[in-house]
Amino acid sequence: TDVSGDPTFRELLARVRGVDLAAFENQDLPFERLMEILDPPRSLARHPLFQVMLAFDSNPAASFAMPGLEVGERAEAGRDSAKFDLNFELRGTHENGAPAGITGAVEYATDLFDPSTVEVLVARLVRLVGHLVAHPDERVGQADVLTAEERDLLLTGWNPGVREVPDVVLPELFEAQVRRTPDAVAVTCGGDSLTYAELNARANGLARSLVERGAGPERFVAVMLPRSVEMIVAVLAVLKSGAAYLPVDPTLPQHRIDVMFEDVAPVAVITEDSVDHGLGADLTDDDRISPLRQENPAYVIYTSGTTGRPKGVMIPHRDVVSLMRGTEDQYGFGTDDVWAMVASLAFDVSVWEIWGALLYGGRLVVVPRDVTRSPEELVDLLAAERVTVLNQTPSAFYELIRTEPRDLPLRWVVFAGEALSFERVQEWYATRPESRARLVNMYGITETTVHTTILELDPVLVAESSARSLIGPAIPGLAL
Repeated sequence: TDVSGDPTFRELLARVRGVDLAAFENQDLPFERLMEILDPPRSLARHPLFQVMLAFDSNPAASFAMPGLEVGERAEAGRDSAKFDLNFELRGTHENGAPAGITGAVEYATDLFDPSTVEVLVARLVRLVGHLVAHPDERVGQADVLTAEERDLLLTGWNPGVREVPDVVLPELFEAQVRRTPDAVAVTCGGDSLTYAELNARANGLARSLVERGAGPERFVAVMLPRSVEMIVAVLAVLKSGAAYLPVDPTLPQHRIDVMFEDVAPVAVITEDSVDHGLGADLTDDDRISPLRQENPAYVIYTSGTTGRPKGVMIPHRDVVSLMRGTEDQYGFGTDDVWAMVASLAFDVSVWEIWGALLYGGRLVVVPRDVTRSPEELVDLLAAERVTVLNQTPSAFYELIRTEPRDLPLRWVVFAGEALSFERVQEWYATRPESRARLVNMYGITETTVHTTILELDPVLVAESSARSLIGPAIPGLAL
């Protein structure tokens, strides 16, 4: 249906009538000949020409009578499968030979639509048509498909509203936490650990060395380190220098590393041989080549890109601060939390893991690479380190479910990175009924700073929505 030019409903009906009458002139063209002429792309997943059909029969139902046989109510024969994604079948009703209304049914593919979704579509169609019939000279673009309640839910209920972000950068927030808990353990990996004061001093020493090499706001420093305490030192040092960090997995093919370096042109590359530069005091803007501001990039992460060439996404300090401020109330981040850093530094969930711990006095456990690949060893680490916050891709979580149930101190299990199967989550609840962990499904893309929506799960919600993957409303401070 062509609605270009925003016609009135009366004009749209005339337009559709003209198109239909012209189409009727070709109604005898065989379907096979049509397919031969158009030669559309073929797929087993859908009809080659169209996926949604509307059929309207305005003729009165034909009477049927035979001697000695009386026909009562007419019944439609059902079908076991849908021919199209959506098929609206409408029939005009008549009374005493005159039109009396329209009845209809919707046939749909159950692999694509839930009954509740189709019910909403039908209700909106009936409401929209009823409104336009009563107001035929209203432009179709002005007709409201949503009810007032639905509109309020979309614009207000699911969007808590944009909140003001404090005018601070990540090094400032971290240094404030250092002053609050200087002797608390900040980061561990294997047998290595650093307190907040030690981590801060080591990062300061490296940051001053980076500044001497030209690091600063709007410039980039590559962090090319294995998973370790030193990796966190390097990230903090880059940010303290004012530069943005570019995480580079040392195991990547050289040609991919070359593409990133060509794009970003880092002023320095931090490797295992260059991470230790002694201790130092906190840096100020006087120490940097230029002042550090919220709008300056904090990191750049490369995604696969739709063209096959890696695409860099730069995220400013402001957006990371907004993410943490928007989620701190719901999660109650604090000094008792132990975060497992399971994600690669080149995966943006690591941003959430690092700052969820270090901005709130928690302890960050950098999980060794081989442990991240073994569900059994990961569970052992969670128990030994008393981890309270675990972030998982759904596929990794499904493997975790298959391990022997353990009494873990988890407070939160947060999902991100893939669509979550609620059916699989039911297995967690079934096999670990005593678990105190609260499960949360979060959704976002690299361009929107890790997470955009948040939905805490519970057994009832998961059971009722098992065929879907709900993502919830926007994080406070964001709008969809």
